[in-house]
Amino acid sequence: MKRSKIKNILANFAVHVAECHKKETEPNLNSWVDLFIQEKQHTGLKDKNGVEICKGDVIKSLPSPNAKYSRKGIVFFERGCYFVKMQGVNRRLWKLVNDAEVIGNI
Repeated sequence: MKRSKIKNILANFAVHVAECHKKETEPNLNSWVDLFIQEKQHTGLKDKNGVEICKGDVIKSLPSPNAKYSRKGIVFFERGCYFVKMQGVNRRLWKLVNDAEVIGNI
């Protein structure tokens, strides 16, 4: 996720809290925490350059010995595991992490 998107979420949260203080009501923290977690869900893994890999990141994997080209895919979470969708095939992220690098996010 881009830093600007995170800043917007945090700025909107600050406005929400300020409005709640004016009305003397409790801020609804759950919805904001859920939004932030959904946007930037860290996998606990890092790519070959030490960059954190998050859900929604686009990664590039080095070519395997039998392949001529590197592959690109999107990180997603399903059935309790992080996968990378590459050319219509779901591959487990932990198997690719040593030869992969984050090149962007969606």
